[in-house]
Amino acid sequence: MAIFCTILLFIVSQALAAPYKSPNGCGYDSCNLGKPGKLNVHIVAHTHDDVGWLKTVDQYYYGSRSEIVNRGVQYILDSVVQALTENPDRRFIYVEMAFFWRWWNQQSDEIRNTVKQLVNEGRLEFISGGWSMHDEAATHYNSIIDQHSLGAEFLRDTFGECARPKIGWQIDPFGHSREVASLFAQMGFDGLFFGRIDYQDRLYRTPEKKLEMIWKGSANLGEAMGIAQHHDAVSGTEKQHVADDYAQRLSDGIDRSMEVINAAYAKLLPREGQTPLSVPQFLCPYTNISECLPIEGEAKFTLTLWNPTIHPITIYPRVPVTQEYVIYDPIGNILPTEYLPISIATQNIPGRTSSARYQHLFQASLPALGYNTYYFEAR
Repeated sequence: MAIFCTILLFIVSQALAAPYKSPNGCGYDSCNLGKPGKLNVHIVAHTHDDVGWLKTVDQYYYGSRSEIVNRGVQYILDSVVQALTENPDRRFIYVEMAFFWRWWNQQSDEIRNTVKQLVNEGRLEFISGGWSMHDEAATHYNSIIDQHSLGAEFLRDTFGECARPKIGWQIDPFGHSREVASLFAQMGFDGLFFGRIDYQDRLYRTPEKKLEMIWKGSANLGEAMGIAQHHDAVSGTEKQHVADDYAQRLSDGIDRSMEVINAAYAKLLPREGQTPLSVPQFLCPYTNISECLPIEGEAKFTLTLWNPTIHPITIYPRVPVTQEYVIYDPIGNILPTEYLPISIATQNIPGRTSSARYQHLFQASLPALGYNTYYFEAR
């Protein structure tokens, strides 16, 4: 899978005039083609708005905590619309939908109509179009696709075809992967701009005039949601209060998602002819410290395991318990299991409140992109 990439580009804070071609629709039809016989330098007016770094996403948007850094994304967008309206030769590109979506929802009908006109004339263009400029090392390809789909659907439903991003814009993440290049090619992007490459690679490419290249992305997606995929979030370069804000947002999102999960399980888990389950499902986010408080002391409970990969897998889950159980597989067969003590070091982890001192270990086989439910009954 090939994708066109440009590594080095010029960035300025104001848009310049484009005198050589008048606008004729959106997309490439509105581009200034330059003057034949001349060296044409295209200066791209844009803003990169971190979805949390030195400040939280809310602080960046509203411009609060100016003692940290004096930035307010809502004012950037206000000024961009004003500047584009004042001069029809100006152009601007925007990337992070986490901010633009919030700004759009706060605008009057008059401003919205103005922005739609700017988009339809190709003077305001959206690039990448994801919820954030995601990290390329730690994020999973499923989540990359999801957060780009979220942004793309908003742009399509709000502005139509003229807002469809045509270029990937990864100017700030700390390194780049061929899996992401492959994803962007499959998303239909015609090119990819990025800025962070190894200094030795840049020293070689600059005199050789190889800063533009065709990148043959990986055909294997491999291990390649919205805000939490931002490159400062997963790489740990954000301030501690920003990290705390990310954690709070993820926790709130997980809590709200349980309503959706339970509604889905009510339809998926019962066999044909059975009534929907009345007992709610819940997550056990602290199994990494051998803690699952809702099942402690229960005579019966079920464990549903999901396999998000495209291959059948066999895993060995550990279930922290306060008593010994008999475990049944999905068709009612008793499974062999080990009843093991939880280590003293784990029991004494600060913040652990579980009274579980033992754990069940058993083999579970899961179908590709599927799940299995296991049944626990106290002995």
